[in-house]
Amino acid sequence: MFVNDLEKKILNARGISSESEIEQFLSPVFERDLHDSFLLPDMQKAIDRIEIALAENETIVIYADYDADGVPAGALLFRMFEQFGKEVEVYVPDRNKDGFGINKKAALELSLRANLVISVDCGSVDFEAAEIFKEKGVDLIITDHHHVQDSLPHALAHINPQRHDSKYPFKGLSGSGVAWKLAQAFIQTHGTHLAKGWEKWLLGYAAIGTVCDMMPMVDENRALVRSGLEVLKRLPWIGWKQLVRSAQVDIITLNETTLGFSIGPRINAASRMGSVQDIVKLLTTNSFDEALSKVKILEALNSSRKNLVKEIEEQAREYIKKYSLENNKVIVCGNEKWRPSLLGLVASSLAREYERPIFVWGKQDSELVKGSCRSGGLYSVFELMNECNETLFVHHGGHTHAGGFACQPEKVVLLQEELEASADKIHPLAQEEDKNIFNVQITHFTHEFLHFINSLRPFGLNNPEPVFKLSGKIDNMRTFGKEGQYYKAELNDGSGKLCIITFDKNMIITPGNAVIEGVFERNEFNGAVENRIKLTSFTLLD
Repeated sequence: MFVNDLEKKILNARGISSESEIEQFLSPVFERDLHDSFLLPDMQKAIDRIEIALAENETIVIYADYDADGVPAGALLFRMFEQFGKEVEVYVPDRNKDGFGINKKAALELSLRANLVISVDCGSVDFEAAEIFKEKGVDLIITDHHHVQDSLPHALAHINPQRHDSKYPFKGLSGSGVAWKLAQAFIQTHGTHLAKGWEKWLLGYAAIGTVCDMMPMVDENRALVRSGLEVLKRLPWIGWKQLVRSAQVDIITLNETTLGFSIGPRINAASRMGSVQDIVKLLTTNSFDEALSKVKILEALNSSRKNLVKEIEEQAREYIKKYSLENNKVIVCGNEKWRPSLLGLVASSLAREYERPIFVWGKQDSELVKGSCRSGGLYSVFELMNECNETLFVHHGGHTHAGGFACQPEKVVLLQEELEASADKIHPLAQEEDKNIFNVQITHFTHEFLHFINSLRPFGLNNPEPVFKLSGKIDNMRTFGKEGQYYKAELNDGSGKLCIITFDKNMIITPGNAVIEGVFERNEFNGAVENRIKLTSFTLLD
């Protein structure tokens, strides 16, 4: 496969250099790029137990996490069982009351009516719930992708590529990806009544979870998501069709960006706003009337979620300004009235704005104060929390860039001081050179180059969309949007002219000589076609 020098640079930045690597990356082939599902630990045990459950008409419950990975995973297995004439329950815990994982209350409740529980996107560290199922004689199959501890909860089968004894060649599957592997294995061994390859219809929901959980977009995930996106464009299920219509998504141009910014937030809105069963029903119903009813509820929830997040962000900015926290190494803000399930969104927004760690807490109906934190690229929030006095948090967790915490209400006043002290003890995050920015001229942006850029999709973790750096003269500047809050202009670098555009209301374009950075895209609107750069950075040189 021929690639030019610029294209080689872009591929090399992704660790792709040989002819075979380039061929496989740019032209994923579903059957070639998938790994054998039976390489996942305990897969055969799970298949055998499901076969018994179907033969004896046992009660099966799918226990799904509440996010945009777990919910599609639960809906995916629901659709699989539907093809075997089996109606199963999809149980999703309340994000605000129950928290992540299989909780003890749910385990006791489900033990009264289930013979077999299959977890999706959770369960790997839920020891107490697993013991309850064991004591009550309920078999548990865990399917998950989260990190495991040295020991595992008691379960009939524990399917997780992160297991220390796993021989599966790829660790980066999402929860819905693991659920799809289970469905694929069962259909291939027991679905003789189905059309060959029917399991591919379930790839759409696996793609949603993989994108929305921000899994690495390499290896098997490229094939899963690429094929899944094509499935979603043709998926006949009425709930999905209504969700796409309500989100005003053009199904023809559906891509990973659409899933991440239009579909995922709507799925998450249901759990954040305390109505997660509505999205489960939407993704599993075969009734037009029910789908229409649920999507209306979902749109109202999403609208309410947006308004609440905006309101909390404004209050947080006022708090930060009032107490002059803008230049602190760490910023802590909170309010007992703030809904904890929304604070991850708030922390992400504020961390981008202030470029430092943000810890945001709320309480609402909880006994504990609960919060979310984001690093802002400056310090690891996980390290910051680990360095605090061990009595500060009831529990905390996360990774370098994102985390969550809970503490007793009386400890809230100590958060700012303790976290700032932690920042003095640890090293700031290393600021690595961004290898995804490429110096170019306008003449590089040809139709063939755009085709190459699209062949890099789907973009995501470990496969970011390339950013291009150009310099030249800016003119023909104009504003657009309801309030004239966005900017559009023309860049002339001496080799040609190109449209530049920003949808960031905080980025102001002005005429003159400038250096810009942005992503290359082709915009089609009302029959007009335009190549342009969507800006990520604008620096005026005059």
